[in-house]
Amino acid sequence: MVAPRLGISVRIDPGLYLSGLSQGVARHLGDLRVALRSLEDGSFSTKASAPRPGALLQFTFAPTARPDTAAVRLCNRCFVNIVAELITYLDRMIAFQRCRSRQMTIPSGVTTQGDLLQFIRQQLEEEYSAVARDRRLSNPKKLDSFPGIAGIARDSALSYFAVRRTIEHHGDHPEENIALWYGRLKLVAGSVELTTPGQAAPPGAGISLGMDHVSRMIPAKTPVSLTEAELEHIVFTIQHLIGPEVRRVALESKPDGVAGPADGS
Repeated sequence: MVAPRLGISVRIDPGLYLSGLSQGVARHLGDLRVALRSLEDGSFSTKASAPRPGALLQFTFAPTARPDTAAVRLCNRCFVNIVAELITYLDRMIAFQRCRSRQMTIPSGVTTQGDLLQFIRQQLEEEYSAVARDRRLSNPKKLDSFPGIAGIARDSALSYFAVRRTIEHHGDHPEENIALWYGRLKLVAGSVELTTPGQAAPPGAGISLGMDHVSRMIPAKTPVSLTEAELEHIVFTIQHLIGPEVRRVALESKPDGVAGPADGS
């Protein structure tokens, strides 16, 4: 009689990756706000021209751009950093899918639950590194690894990739028109959107949150000029639409993989 092969089913929830994505994009937006407020109140220029504490030599550089131009550059760079966080998240979720869909052979030295968890983490990290290094995987192709995500999430992510490519590789000037998509959160009183602080709501109307899927066309050959308000909507879209949709599709796509011992016993 042949002894049955021992199988260990491991269930992994990639919620940690989604949490990391949310924190990462929020951190970049927070850093941007610090810089923009410093530009607005003039403290940035003052502090930039002040001697560096403890420095024997101080190099002074003339400003190369007006404050509004500097603000656009800061917003564009923040956007690139935000999209980089999204790409890292996609890489990790692709690695998760691949590990989840295959059978892993447990090394003989893995004898405890802690050993098993460490082994799985190592497999995920190795697969993530392989995905991130694979130049055949363009960012749109990475998104294709999650078929079935909501259209609003897909359209938004693809537009972010296009704008990022323009900033990084085409000197901020798109070669063709780009529709920048995002979910715009809004405050609604009954059927009236509240748009300004102190705006009175209609008598007896209930207050609720709503969302529109909106876009702004960036014309070809026109410099990309993102705003803080747009970045807020983009961060919201990544945190609450794209990230959760990718996670949903990844978890629904295939059953958990099974890890078996190396000796087949």
